Amino acid sequence: MEEETVRPSTRFKGVVQKPNGNWGAQIYSYNQRIWLGTFRTELEAAFAYDSASLKLRWGGPHRNFPWTPITTEEAKFQTQYSTEEILKMIREGSYISKFLEYARSCSIGHGVEVVAWRELFRKELTPSDVGPLNRMVIPKRYATEYFPNIQAGGGTLELVLRDGAMRLWNFRYCYWGSSGSYVLTKGWNKFVKEKGLKEKDVVVFLECDCRMTRMPGIQRLRIIHVEKSRCNGGWGGGGSSRSSNGGGSSSSAGGGGSSSNATVNVDDQEDSMEVDLELRLGLKTSDEEKSMEVEPLLRGGALAEFELFGKQIF
Repeated sequence: MEEETVRPSTRFKGVVQKPNGNWGAQIYSYNQRIWLGTFRTELEAAFAYDSASLKLRWGGPHRNFPWTPITTEEAKFQTQYSTEEILKMIREGSYISKFLEYARSCSIGHGVEVVAWRELFRKELTPSDVGPLNRMVIPKRYATEYFPNIQAGGGTLELVLRDGAMRLWNFRYCYWGSSGSYVLTKGWNKFVKEKGLKEKDVVVFLECDCRMTRMPGIQRLRIIHVEKSRCNGGWGGGGSSRSSNGGGSSSSAGGGGSSSNATVNVDDQEDSMEVDLELRLGLKTSDEEKSMEVEPLLRGGALAEFELFGKQIF
């Protein structure tokens, strides 16, 4: 079964390209190879691997895609089925549609009603912020204004933040007296890897007052949000153009010139399917949504539109 020669994907874990141009997905569990099926696009195969990994490995650190407000509901969805049932749905191609139907029926907002919020500060990441040093330097003026005072009492504490999917992130926040630096250390490297951060991406820190299910009164939450740089591409690659070099699916909106796109070929159709799947799973925003996302969250007292906990807030 599925013994023909295959070539591993250079983009995604557990994905192989078959001689006929289709894409296969496979995963190893307890030293046993489990074939997950054949798919039309590389993206579908990569998502199949992530879904199987969630069931067989409790999520694991080796996902192909970062978590989104939609995919954070997937673990709950899978508790309704046995491992055999999940694998059967993946192989027969019904898994994504059933999962998305479940996600739409859930409260993607995680029982959170945003009452008020404000942007504290943002920082454009430097090469050292996303390098092997496992730390991000917080500018002193922001650290002293918005973060706890840690110069006394050891100069170290745990900082707990949430992302827009309500996922908790624990960072070690330190003051280095020798250099006078305020830094996030332990936990930062994991955040960089799972969010796919690169130089020139922007990390935004926000403060939200929320009403939360089963909790009295107003809760104040600290949020860490990522805005991908236009020059870095990726799932949130934004901008008015997208490069097809080594990254996600490519598309063009005309763009002038005398291109010879007289007919729609198979590659164009596959790109369209991949973009559609990315949008449905929350892996990619539309150009309109992306243009709103990179705008400042506060402007002249008026709030720009922004997605938090799977909902648009204003």
